[in-house]
Amino acid sequence: MPAYPALVGTYLATIAQTKSVATIRRRMVAIAQAHKAAGAPNPVAEREVQEILGGIVRTKSVAQTRKDALTRDRLEEAIKALGNDVKGQHDRALLLLTLPCALRRAEAAALDVADLRYDEDGHWGAAEQKTRL
Repeated sequence: MPAYPALVGTYLATIAQTKSVATIRRRMVAIAQAHKAAGAPNPVAEREVQEILGGIVRTKSVAQTRKDALTRDRLEEAIKALGNDVKGQHDRALLLLTLPCALRRAEAAALDVADLRYDEDGHWGAAEQKTRL
């Protein structure tokens, strides 16, 4: 510490052989933060390193493809295709809870049973919501 820009560039070129662009960017942030915390100059900000990253991005990046929205008909087809075993019931519950509530993965993972309730018709819903899901 501090790492020289040439060393960081070599490191990035090496990990680019096996890592995704997102992983490389995360590691660059970690290097920059470590240097900032130590009060050292940030090698990631140097033009040499940025040019290497630009080449990696041009070489490895894949254009994202647009996906169709999950419509009600498609959701019903997906639910019907799920089995009645424990895994199928689990997947069905996740779809029927997370999609109407528009929960992100982290929000769904953070749910507790206390966050849910049965309404008078026997339907599950979020405890703070007043309407049925």
